[in-house]
Amino acid sequence: MLTAAFDTGGEATAAEVLPRLAGLAEGAAIARWAEGRLFLAYATPAQAAEAAARLTAAFGERVRVGGHYGVTLAADDPFGAGELLLGEAAELPGRLAGAALAGTAQVSEAFAAALLAHGSAVRTEPLGELEGQPADRPLAIHAVG
Repeated sequence: MLTAAFDTGGEATAAEVLPRLAGLAEGAAIARWAEGRLFLAYATPAQAAEAAARLTAAFGERVRVGGHYGVTLAADDPFGAGELLLGEAAELPGRLAGAALAGTAQVSEAFAAALLAHGSAVRTEPLGELEGQPADRPLAIHAVG
């Protein structure tokens, strides 16, 4: 899963960002836009990593991307068509995006390990830890791309 947080000079609007997303979220099983953020779910971590690279290349310092690989609960969206993904694994990409530097993508250790396990050519590099997580356990984070 990915969350892309957009900074468009104080007003992240769908009208400004969404037209530029055509093709950048290719292959997403679930794609949602809310409050200046794009939420994407992919079948594989390699697809998600490739999408993160496309987003940062297209938007530069106007986007921060976070990614996580984990188990979520799928539920019908009560406010529209499609599905919502629920649970801590669905929320973590947003926290990672919020802590990322402008124009970069960072992912959880689980995401980085899944990339390696699936033989992806996408490389990751340890960055450190994200503090203040549930159950007061720091989260190892990695740069991707």
